[in-house]
Amino acid sequence: MAELLAEGHRAGVASKPRFEGTLRTDMATDRPLWQNRDYVLLWTGQAISIVGSNASLIAFPLLVLGLTDSPLATALVAAARSVPYLLFTLPAGALVDRWNLKATMVVCSVISALAMASVLLPIPAGALTVWHLATVSFLEGSCGVFFRLAETSALTRIVPNRHFPRAIAQQQLQYSLGAILGPPLGAIFFSTARLLPFIVDAGSYAISCLTTGAIRANLAANRNANRRSLGNEIKEGLLWLWHHRLIRFMAGLSAGQNSLKASTVLLIVLLAARHESSPALAGIALAACGVGGVVGALVAPWIQRRFSFGQAIVAICWAHCLIWMLFPIAVTPLHLIAIAAVSSFVGPAYDTVQMSYRLALIPRALQGRVNSAYRLAADGSKAIGAALTGFSLEWIGLDRTLWLTAGLFVLLAIATTSNRAVREAPRLDELQ
Repeated sequence: MAELLAEGHRAGVASKPRFEGTLRTDMATDRPLWQNRDYVLLWTGQAISIVGSNASLIAFPLLVLGLTDSPLATALVAAARSVPYLLFTLPAGALVDRWNLKATMVVCSVISALAMASVLLPIPAGALTVWHLATVSFLEGSCGVFFRLAETSALTRIVPNRHFPRAIAQQQLQYSLGAILGPPLGAIFFSTARLLPFIVDAGSYAISCLTTGAIRANLAANRNANRRSLGNEIKEGLLWLWHHRLIRFMAGLSAGQNSLKASTVLLIVLLAARHESSPALAGIALAACGVGGVVGALVAPWIQRRFSFGQAIVAICWAHCLIWMLFPIAVTPLHLIAIAAVSSFVGPAYDTVQMSYRLALIPRALQGRVNSAYRLAADGSKAIGAALTGFSLEWIGLDRTLWLTAGLFVLLAIATTSNRAVREAPRLDELQ
């Protein structure tokens, strides 16, 4: 793999980025996405699974509160789902590069389905415990880490490079639709029968297992050479990311943006509390976020085609600044709803542009490891950002926290605008 690291180093230190030799052009099919059988199977199974997961996501706190009446216990069960992202992301990336991707996704879906199904028997018997729910939450989060990395690597084998923007935008659409449909369905199911959200989620994982298992593309392990230690393989992915100056900067930028946006829901709820109809307004504003995300996912491929990588990323960064400057001056409920919708619109555009570009640049043999390193930086920052936002709200109040956040977005936008690797990055279609 030394040549892969050297390639990343050359791309990171050359006066102009060099990308040749990193792209996958041996795709089995170049048909449009919705005529690509394997892609449709992968997308459909995941769309159903995401709705099911969002339905159980709201059922977990409702069930824990009903059992214990303890906010702390509820928070611990919720945290158990996130802990695996900090513990397993880096080793998962190296292991996914070793394993058959289809088998990995199928096994993760089976374990998640069984974990959800394990909740069904203790509930009628009154034997369900918080520790059982925390274990289920931890298992689901752990499987999610491996599944997402395997899914990302599989996408590079199922979808041609030129279709990456649309495929990734449609992934963003999955999450936006799941966020809109899942929680209200979960609340309705839970009010009907406490078992129902978990039955639905277990069933959604079973469907994901079937659709993923039906994929025909070759998703076998990337390498058949002698394995080195897991630590060395993780290091190899980290070094590739570090030596590639564009991907390294984008990992830092994503970490900064995610840390600043980590408490968006809390901030919207607090802003809504200024108005008399705060509970209803908060719900409408959060629903507007979901709608904005759907629209953003639909528009994102057009943005990718119309603008260069640098133009799109710089414009999105400045859009974040303007949006967050509007939050402190949202004086009416309608203003807040509109700003919330626009704030969620730009997220899918950013993710589509940066992720499609990243997948096209990372060598196939390093997909799992580099993506895991990237996600550790981008997603691990959320917990830190949420904690710092909480301290800021306590010390300086809501308005000053919002202005501080907007100011930090300005600094990120300035850094992005002045970054040469971002400005000089060619269009995605020019890489092929």
